[in-house]
Amino acid sequence: MVSVPFPRWIVQRRTHGSRSSGQLDDEELDDDLTLGFLNETPSGSTIFTPGRNLRRDIAHHRIARIVTDRIANVLLLTSLVMFAILAGLFTYDHITRPAEDGYAVAANGTKALVLASYHDQNVTWLNRVSPDWKIHRYIVDNPHYTELSIPRNQGREAMPYLTYIVDNYHSLPEYTVFVHGHERAWHQPETVPMSLAALNLAALDKEHYINLRCATGPGCTRQTYMNIQETPEGDDRPAAKLLPHFWKLLFEHDIGIDDMGPPPTELAVPCCAQFAVTRQAIRGRSLAFWKKLRRPLERDLSEFKEELGEDLDGYVIGLLYEKLWHVVFGKPGVHCPDPHFCQNVHFSGAIECDRYTTTYEQALAMPWQNISCHLNMDRLQSKQSW
Repeated sequence: MVSVPFPRWIVQRRTHGSRSSGQLDDEELDDDLTLGFLNETPSGSTIFTPGRNLRRDIAHHRIARIVTDRIANVLLLTSLVMFAILAGLFTYDHITRPAEDGYAVAANGTKALVLASYHDQNVTWLNRVSPDWKIHRYIVDNPHYTELSIPRNQGREAMPYLTYIVDNYHSLPEYTVFVHGHERAWHQPETVPMSLAALNLAALDKEHYINLRCATGPGCTRQTYMNIQETPEGDDRPAAKLLPHFWKLLFEHDIGIDDMGPPPTELAVPCCAQFAVTRQAIRGRSLAFWKKLRRPLERDLSEFKEELGEDLDGYVIGLLYEKLWHVVFGKPGVHCPDPHFCQNVHFSGAIECDRYTTTYEQALAMPWQNISCHLNMDRLQSKQSW
């Protein structure tokens, strides 16, 4: 800042006890134009005293400064209030505005993709998964190969699924999708990245569990597994014989740990153990419950031969878990959503597969490798703009 001296002709000099101005007489000066006075004290020092005009200007400046500050504060507060109102309206509209399917629109949340894979499996497709998804890859045939280790290789995808839940129970994201290591397969003609992109999180918020497979076969033929202790007539598969005993093993011991109640009389759900759940669905059961659910997979299966029979092996016990995931996450024993509803609501109508049908019998008639699927970008962009 540059200090500019007062012009001498508008600064009066006063000596102690006088009002002389050095070169100018008092009569020649208009006090209204005088900035101030240089007063000489008895000690010889000089003190500047503002004149009437300068005092008035200073007072006006102070008043103007106060008024300006007040106005600025009012404008700032008004801006903040308006911003809060507009942000609130946008957030309300973004989260709660009904979509065409009747579901509210979900806000973006934290997401995890849990992968049950093999060591030599080609998982380069993970590079096409949106970075919004945090990837947890487990390698079942080499349990300690990565930092995401599992107790032992048993139970197919059930072991990594349960291990992820147990290890992350207190730090779960809002949404978790559990999948196999393949990009696509006979039971999943669309790719996993397609399913993740099209997944309607608003529907998941409401339902808490969504199977990644919309086709009802196999799995949705009602099977009366649980209300009898013998093999259903005409069904000699190991799972049919073992499920009632497996339910008892899992849920009818250690009374007090998340009582599951009586077993469902029938079970039906689309195959094949790939699904999305919310954090609420997982925490609907205690950590002790999930540890207990994993316990049979941590032990040698020979310990269960007496209870579950000689047919029990690592594959079969994984199949037993597959039949029960939806029930564990709070769905009824028979849970087979309409395929059209699943495709157009659960997955936003954004996945289109050429020649793909929703019946297992028809799907068997064509090689799944020849089925071509793609994302309908218009529908996908419409979903993202809700």
